[in-house]
Amino acid sequence: MLMNVLTSDTRSALLRVIAFIVFASFSTRALPQSVAEIQYAGNIGLLSAGPVWEYGHDDRWQSHLLIGLVPESRYSDRYAVFTARQTFIPWQNVAPWQKALASDPGCTIANRLSLAPLTVSAAVSTVAGNSSLTHLQFAVGSRLDLRTKGMQRLSIYYELSAYDLAIISAVPNKKITLRDILCLGIGVQYRLF
Repeated sequence: MLMNVLTSDTRSALLRVIAFIVFASFSTRALPQSVAEIQYAGNIGLLSAGPVWEYGHDDRWQSHLLIGLVPESRYSDRYAVFTARQTFIPWQNVAPWQKALASDPGCTIANRLSLAPLTVSAAVSTVAGNSSLTHLQFAVGSRLDLRTKGMQRLSIYYELSAYDLAIISAVPNKKITLRDILCLGIGVQYRLF
């Protein structure tokens, strides 16, 4: 009975996140900045990809719709994971090397690199064909942006994430360590226009 309650709650949460992403994406700007993203690992599949919309003041909000693939293993079949994620970037352009590089008039790298030292995100993921495998996920990370002529922006990021079942399982079971809960994901974003 508890699983039925959790399943309906997670379905409801997934619909709310998707509705929020759609509303936020189109209410803040008629044409939000579009970004393509590829991520390796991070609790949303071995490899995932999809569109990202940036909006808000200085593009500090991102909405992601990702499809991740989990390969076949001896424990499970191959399957797809659908993820709706909302990311907030509280600080941008905070790079300790920028002041030193900007003082050199011949160096333009200071104007090309920027650092977002903290990103915070929440996501809802579900396994294709099995709505009972829906999870909430929370992550923190960082991002490094590179801007060049002819390219809008290329970002490299990492995030440490944990999903709801891992966190809930760790509370009564002291044998589960932080290493068992956290998952590292690395990715690349490319601004299309």
